[in-house]
Amino acid sequence: MRIIAEDATGAEPAPFRVARPWSPFPNAIRCAAVIGALLTALAVAPAAQAAFPGANGLLAAGGAFGCDGSMIATMRPDGSDFALLTPSVCEDEEAMSYESPDWSGDGRRLLANDRVGAPVLIDAATREVTRIPLPAEPFFGAEKSSLSRDGLRVAYTRQVVTPRRGSRSEVWISDVDGTNSRRLRAGTMPRISPDGRTIAYVTRGTSRGRTCAPGAGCSGAGTWLMSARTGKRIRRLGPAAGSLDWAPDGRRLVYSGARCCIDSNTDLHTVRVDGRGRRKLTATRRRAESGAVWSPDGRQIAYVARTHPDEEDVQFTVYRMRASGGPSKRVYRSDRARIEEGTSLEISWQPLPR
Repeated sequence: MRIIAEDATGAEPAPFRVARPWSPFPNAIRCAAVIGALLTALAVAPAAQAAFPGANGLLAAGGAFGCDGSMIATMRPDGSDFALLTPSVCEDEEAMSYESPDWSGDGRRLLANDRVGAPVLIDAATREVTRIPLPAEPFFGAEKSSLSRDGLRVAYTRQVVTPRRGSRSEVWISDVDGTNSRRLRAGTMPRISPDGRTIAYVTRGTSRGRTCAPGAGCSGAGTWLMSARTGKRIRRLGPAAGSLDWAPDGRRLVYSGARCCIDSNTDLHTVRVDGRGRRKLTATRRRAESGAVWSPDGRQIAYVARTHPDEEDVQFTVYRMRASGGPSKRVYRSDRARIEEGTSLEISWQPLPR
């Protein structure tokens, strides 16, 4: 088992070995001094929201790697200075699970999902977790939640189950204190725009009255924009995406195709908010690329590639590249994990004041 990270020059250092139980971030103990330095820097950072375009901070990565739970870690954009932000569920059976990180606009907090998909806030300096007091029903969805740039609102997914239609995803929005929680419309994977006025989201479509699986191409499936205030549809951007993220200036989105099955491959694209100017960034046959996020300065994109070394295992690698496309540089590589363990990896890029 090993984890590999490249340094800023692109050279690959010697992999360091870890012992079971496996953790997606096994070098956390070695980085104790780094953790202290990072937390100190975050604690003294200015409280004001980072200007956009902002400076590029840390990458946060959240993964569920077969330890019956998930954890979040941070790293520099070159893959160095790994540090666990939440306790390792592989080493502590009572540790709480958190995944799907989303940095706040000031770079001080992260929005994340707990084990049941409920959104929580994590202070990057103190690691204190604040639960957003939302009703437990309808049940929360597993999709990544979205924090507005001003840190005042959160968009998230709920699952509504009916005998006639089965399970249906809905996009909800709430203030971060849990008040003013309301349904916007059917959909999933909400992403709040930088100005807070628009939400990009995905609909899976229906077949015979039931919600379709991702990538099935059913009637009504697509990637859309809606009003964050009313939930009214603005326009359809294209087919249903597998992941979404806004450019810092709010003019474009980066997305991946929806994966129809475990071994399907997907590429990355960008599109303008008017639905035009579609550009393909990657074209690979041996891996599924998704979870792309824009850098705060708008010049780069980081993304996750999923590969299958064999029929039973899956492996994730984080890359970064220019926002216009081109060669990718490897940042982080996970160890192998069993496909049936529900493995995943999602990232977010921290904005810092200039």
